[in-house]
Amino acid sequence: MATAPNFAEVARILRKLLPAHYGAVLFGSRVAGHMQPGSDWDVGVVGPEPLKSEVIAAIREELDDLPTLHTFDIVDFAATPEAFRKSALRGARPIVPAAALEEYAEEMTMTASDEVDLTAFASALLRLKGALAEPKSDLVRDAAIQRFEFSFELAWKTAARVMRNAGVDSGASPKQVVRAAFKLGWIGDDRLWLDMLEDRNRTTHIYDEEMADEIYAHLPGYHTALANLLERLKLELQS
Repeated sequence: MATAPNFAEVARILRKLLPAHYGAVLFGSRVAGHMQPGSDWDVGVVGPEPLKSEVIAAIREELDDLPTLHTFDIVDFAATPEAFRKSALRGARPIVPAAALEEYAEEMTMTASDEVDLTAFASALLRLKGALAEPKSDLVRDAAIQRFEFSFELAWKTAARVMRNAGVDSGASPKQVVRAAFKLGWIGDDRLWLDMLEDRNRTTHIYDEEMADEIYAHLPGYHTALANLLERLKLELQS
């Protein structure tokens, strides 16, 4: 029967050897549940600056002396790129809590296998396209605008998620995310996207027949821009 190391002992060793304010987590394939037989246990150390090499060596030595055939790989996250850190800490399990881990609380609450799913965004765009293909009526116009609202919400939130996975600071508002996407080259025509943002806000706060007709006339161009963004997000996730 497969066994696991005594993590209370692992935590004891880490607490003894790590400087104050440093934390530690388990991460990687073991935590994600897609490990191979004999895979290492990945132990990540999080602190304000890289550890001295002798500290890492001492941790490795004491972990190697534990009464188990399991092996451990120690990663000092302070010595790794930020993008790798955020990705690796996704779904990580704290074993030595510390204030240094709080910065990555959002990543650690995600599942280790959590990946961006473009299905909802793609489905919303198909529904918007379907509404735009219908002969215009007040009912069709209103339905199309509602589908545009939903598509736009999914667009900026999905783009923000892709950026976050890539270690890019997207900001927290639709305009911040759109600005970040423009800076990355994921979208073009900044004027159209600014108009899209404005129209999305108008549908939220004010609504009348004249405005509805005006926004409806913009929807084909918005659909094209949103569809182009979807394709770019697919490419980003494949790279």
